[in-house]
Amino acid sequence: MLLPHPKYGWITAATIIYGCRPSEVFSLFPNNNGTAKVFTIKKKKGLPTIRTAMALPKDYVDKLHLYEISRPIEFKHPKDFDPKATKYLTDSWGSWLDKKYPGLNLYDLRHSWAKRSITASVPTGLAAKCLGHSVSIFEKTYLSTIYEKDVADYITENL
Repeated sequence: MLLPHPKYGWITAATIIYGCRPSEVFSLFPNNNGTAKVFTIKKKKGLPTIRTAMALPKDYVDKLHLYEISRPIEFKHPKDFDPKATKYLTDSWGSWLDKKYPGLNLYDLRHSWAKRSITASVPTGLAAKCLGHSVSIFEKTYLSTIYEKDVADYITENL
């Protein structure tokens, strides 16, 4: 396991590999094909919706034993989602991460997935969907990384 911790190890690794929001990792269930089902939790009112996330890199699902789910709570159905329990756990998880790696926060784990998706040339629309974003939000958030990749690719291919 990436971070061997009985409470936070699996959820940290899963957030890095699948790029889900920290509050969503409690609903993530990996499939054998490199995808996972996860709730998209963005609204204060209404039930979460289910989306497909992508493992990047796919072989880390096995290396990190992500099929062996170990997390403090889990939600199998959108109606079971508990925002108070989720907030409490993500706050304590974030505090743990900051103590272990000062300056690193939970959203940095998610953002690392987005940057890997760009480096791996995952189509922008697909990467955005996997994160639960629109293409415009994805581009607005990661445009500098997209631009860097485009420049590097251009130089490699043409100069």
